[in-house]
Amino acid sequence: IPEKLIEKAARYVFDSKTSIGQLEGSPIDLVHTNSLSRINQDWPGVAQKGQYLLSSYFLNKIFVFDPKAERITWSFGEGTLDGPHSPEKLPNGSLLIFDNGRNRRYSRVLEIDPINYKTKWSYSGKNHFLPFSFRRSSAQRLENGNTLILSGESGEIIEVTNDRNIVWRFHYNPGTPKRKSLAKKAGKLYRVRKLEPDTLVKLGIPYPTTK
Repeated sequence: IPEKLIEKAARYVFDSKTSIGQLEGSPIDLVHTNSLSRINQDWPGVAQKGQYLLSSYFLNKIFVFDPKAERITWSFGEGTLDGPHSPEKLPNGSLLIFDNGRNRRYSRVLEIDPINYKTKWSYSGKNHFLPFSFRRSSAQRLENGNTLILSGESGEIIEVTNDRNIVWRFHYNPGTPKRKSLAKKAGKLYRVRKLEPDTLVKLGIPYPTTK
């Protein structure tokens, strides 16, 4: 995205009559945009092909930005999200979000209806196993309907069913690095994605099969 459009989007946010809440970032990182993805097909009632889906950690919001109109056309999160990451448009039209909960002190994953803003599904560390992660982290809806969740600060990865049962779990632990300066970052992950077999084939990556 051209720099001038990013600047214009920022001015739109700060000049908006809609409250964006208390800015908690430093002067050099006020909004902390942690995710940006291009929308590749029309999203009825939410966005059009060619627009962009963004996540702001310090504004506690998810945005849709239109580069042609040079403005934000849709947003969600005020009063609901608390330091979000990894927004993802689902095939059913919903929006999947990892909501870190940096002030709430527990993390959760939300599936939101972007038309009426209601929660269709959730998985919360308040009621289920999900280590709190005040930053980083991701969520991915898999082809089998399960959800792959990363708690970035702990390096804990789980796959849960729609009924919130854990069917797979992995803890990333690379050990203690030799450099002390890296010790605090050891075991932390930013994002995790599962690649389906057909994707691996397209990438030319060998995939084990059973006969």
